[in-house]
Amino acid sequence: MSITLDQLPVGGCGTVAEVRGGKGLRGNLQRMGIHVGDPLCVVGRGAFHGPLLVEIHGSRVALGRGVARRVVLSDGASIQPSNDRGRRTGRWRHHGR
Repeated sequence: MSITLDQLPVGGCGTVAEVRGGKGLRGNLQRMGIHVGDPLCVVGRGAFHGPLLVEIHGSRVALGRGVARRVVLSDGASIQPSNDRGRRTGRWRHHGR
């Protein structure tokens, strides 16, 4: 049984098994550093079905829910929080104006 990235809870980790999309989507994800076989973790979720904040290769990338729905994780996806390194759960906080 596979799971898509948008189904993974905050703190959950998995390995990218496939990208269900065309050449353009795959190219955009590759430019962000997301490739098949790469491990990633969900570190935040935007409110009201906003984007997901994903950590991959030590960097954080925001992905829209539609894109996240097309990223399939392998069977070994951990739906439990991997560790609590000060990661926030819930909404992102805006520090600015």
